[in-house]
Amino acid sequence: SMIDTSDAHLMDVVVPASPGSYRVILEAAKPPDLFGSGELVRGLQRFDAIFASADKPEMARGLLKDHQGHLAGSYIKLINFLAEHNTGLSYSWADGMLDSSRHGGVSEAAAKQLAELLSDLTNLSTESVTLSGEFEKVNRSAGDWGLLTDEGVRAGKVAEGGPGLDGLQVGKRYIFHCIEDIEMDVAGREKHILYLQEIENA
Repeated sequence: SMIDTSDAHLMDVVVPASPGSYRVILEAAKPPDLFGSGELVRGLQRFDAIFASADKPEMARGLLKDHQGHLAGSYIKLINFLAEHNTGLSYSWADGMLDSSRHGGVSEAAAKQLAELLSDLTNLSTESVTLSGEFEKVNRSAGDWGLLTDEGVRAGKVAEGGPGLDGLQVGKRYIFHCIEDIEMDVAGREKHILYLQEIENA
């Protein structure tokens, strides 16, 4: 718990990419921890597990359910991107503590098959989030809300079919059960949005 994991998932481009089919070489943006490993390695191991669905499309739904949340959602978006642009993707990675490199990927044909198989799995791309704090703000007509938590104000929207905001008291403590989804803004940046599903008195 004392290890600094901020930005530990990031990698830096070592060799600039060139047009067409190309290879990009990356290295960890942060050095390994005292055990010679790090959050990046643990993340790449999950990466390998989820890319196993490319070799077993009939098992893709089950494999993705084991990684339900933003990882599964990002993988589905990547598969859709590859299928739309008629291309595939392959990768390999290595770590000083491993005796051999790891590799995986998805072919153009597999991407198209997976995109069709996974087209209805929208519920796998969200993560459950529970917030506790003081009710801070509300916009009833828009369904917007804000909750003052120990980490600051967290804001979101009421989910479709979710609870009403009438009767909630500003300054009173509540527990908000939400799902968090990732959407892309016009600049292509990820935007995390909380959708309120249930309210409890704290």
